[in-house]
Amino acid sequence: MSMGEQIKAMRQIRGLTQGELAVKVEMATITIQQYERGVRTPKIEALQKIAQALEMPIGTFLPSMGMTENFGFRVRETRKKQHLSMEQLGQKMGISGSLVGRYERNEEHPKPDTIRRFSDALGVDAKWLEKGEYDDNSLSGNEQQLLRYFRAMSPAGQHVALERMDELSQHPKYKRRV
Repeated sequence: MSMGEQIKAMRQIRGLTQGELAVKVEMATITIQQYERGVRTPKIEALQKIAQALEMPIGTFLPSMGMTENFGFRVRETRKKQHLSMEQLGQKMGISGSLVGRYERNEEHPKPDTIRRFSDALGVDAKWLEKGEYDDNSLSGNEQQLLRYFRAMSPAGQHVALERMDELSQHPKYKRRV
C-alpha cells in the first residue's frame, strides 16, 4: 500500500473528508488530494502533522517511504503511545530511564532477554519489537497493516474497530466467497 493510499484509508476510517483533514493539518485541500493520489510526497514535517491528525504513529508510513523502523523507534513510539516516560518504563523493567533512552537511540543493542523484558513491559509482541514483523508467519501484508493500525489505536479506538470489523464481516458485499 502506497503512502497516499495509507493516508486516504486512515482519513476515511476516521470519517474525515479531504477538506477536513486539510483544515486539521493547515494545508490546502489540493495538497491532501495530491498526496493521496501519489502526485506529491509529503515532507517529513507534513507527514508528522498528518499522522497526528489521523491519530496514528508516523512509523506507519515509514515502509512506504522506503525507510524501516528499528528496535529503538518501536520502543519509543510504543512507550509514548502508552504515555510512559523513559523512567516509568525503566521502573517496569528494573533498569534506569537513561538506559531506556540509550536503547531508544540505538546506542545499545538489546540481547534476546532484554527484548523480551521490553515486550512484557510494553505489552507487545517481542518479534514485532525486535524486527517489525509479527510472530505469526501466516499473516499477509494487509493483515500485518491492519494489526499495525490496530496497535496504533487507543483501547477505545480498538473497541470501535472491532465493532466495525464485525459489522463488515457480516455484510454480504464483504464476505469472502468460498
